[in-house]
Amino acid sequence: MSDSEGLTGSRSQRLRRRDRKVFYWSLVAAVAIHVAVVLLVPTFHPESVPVPEAETEPGRPVLARPILVQAVFGPPTLAGPEEHSWTEPPERVLDAQRLVLLEGSCMALARNNGPAVRGELRLHVGWAGHARVLHVTESTGYACSDEVLKELGGALRYHWLPNERFPAPLELDQPIQLMEAEAPVGWGRPPRP
Repeated sequence: MSDSEGLTGSRSQRLRRRDRKVFYWSLVAAVAIHVAVVLLVPTFHPESVPVPEAETEPGRPVLARPILVQAVFGPPTLAGPEEHSWTEPPERVLDAQRLVLLEGSCMALARNNGPAVRGELRLHVGWAGHARVLHVTESTGYACSDEVLKELGGALRYHWLPNERFPAPLELDQPIQLMEAEAPVGWGRPPRP
């Protein structure tokens, strides 16, 4: 072994020892800072998070509280050319959970999980498949549930529409069944109306 190899090996070992020492001290400092932050900073509780007021259009109620909704979107019925309609096959169903904002007077929906309710919306589907709610064609029987249907329907995007048979823009009737609604974990109990 030549002198140059001995110096290089020794130098690389010294550099490795120095790098390990820097790494360990950095790790110890990071752990100490994290422990200090956890011990000294007050604990944040999800219930204390303020719920922002949603900005809405004039004349539309302010939606203030989030709820988690379990919904089943049934096969839609598409209005085709020359008034021919087509109902998608029964397997064209979407079971989804969505977070929607709900006005305070409707928070009873999140507390009273009774039987599922069903309704239907008339939607306008544009070139990119995004839906816009035109109106409720079949009411659930509850104004608050109908508002939830509108929120859910307005967020839909159809990946298979438009197509050659049903070019854009098109209208369709979308059945939706609300299975369950609840205040999301960490938002605390909704206020009583």
